[in-house]
Amino acid sequence: MVPSFGFDLTWRNKSDIFVVLLSVRTMVLLLKFMRKIGRLIGRKSFPPSLITQSMSVPVRRDESNLTAVGSTLLLLTSELGLYHYNKLVYLFEYFYIKNFGKRFTKEVFLKFPHGPVIVDYKKHITNLVELGVAKADLRTLKEKRTVDDWIYPKVRITNSKKTEDYVLRDKTLIAFAKALIEEFATLPVAGLEKFVYSTKPMIAYANSPFKKPNNSYILTSDCIKMSEHSNALTEGRRKALEHLQKYPEIDYEQQQKLASELSGLSKLRPPL
Repeated sequence: MVPSFGFDLTWRNKSDIFVVLLSVRTMVLLLKFMRKIGRLIGRKSFPPSLITQSMSVPVRRDESNLTAVGSTLLLLTSELGLYHYNKLVYLFEYFYIKNFGKRFTKEVFLKFPHGPVIVDYKKHITNLVELGVAKADLRTLKEKRTVDDWIYPKVRITNSKKTEDYVLRDKTLIAFAKALIEEFATLPVAGLEKFVYSTKPMIAYANSPFKKPNNSYILTSDCIKMSEHSNALTEGRRKALEHLQKYPEIDYEQQQKLASELSGLSKLRPPL
C-alpha cells in the first residue's frame, strides 16, 4: 500500500495568473530600459538574438529518468499515441515540479505546432524501441510532418516484454504516474491540448517577449521559476519521498494499521 501525498494536479489559480502578468510586465519594462541604454551608447537596438531568443540555457536532461517515465506510462496504458506520449511526459515533469519543488527528467520541451514535445522526440522513441522498451513503426515516425498531422498515419507506441525492466522503481512515483494517467490519458487530443496550453509555463511562454514561433524551450527559467515551487509543502513531500526511496522495504500497510491503533491512546491521557 502506498501512502497518499495528496498530489496537486491543479494548474492555474488567481495567484498564478498574477505572477505571470507581473513577471511579463517586468520583462517588458526591463527590455524597454535596455533599449534606451543601447541608444545612449550609440546603438539603435539590441541584436535580434537578444530579443527573440530565450536567454536561459537548458540543462542536460537525465536520460535514465526520462526513459523510466516513458516506460512507466507505456506499462500502465499499454499503448499511447505520439501526441499523448509527449504531453503526458510534459505533464509528469510539470506536476513533479509543482509537487516536489525540483526537476526529475530535466527535459525542457520544445514549442512545436501542437507542442510542447520532447526535444528530439524521434530519437528518444527510437532509443526506446532499440532498447526493447517499446514498439513503434520507426519508418512512419521518421517521416517529416507538418501542421496538418491528421493526414498522416498515426504513430502508436506500445509496451513490450522488456518495458517493466525500465520503469520507475519508487512506489510513490508510480502512484503519481497513475494519477496523471487517470486524469489525462483518456482525454481527446483537443481536450488534452486545451489543458496543456492552460498550464503556467505555456501561459508564460505565450506572453514572453523572448519567444520564437516554434523552437523555444518551455520548461526553462524563462517560463517556470523553481523558487515559486519551493515551500514547506513541497519540501515535506520531497523529504518523505527521499525517505521512502531510502527505505523501500517499509511495510506501509502495517504502519497505517499501527497508526490507527495508537491514535486511540490519546483518549487515555489524563486531562491537564
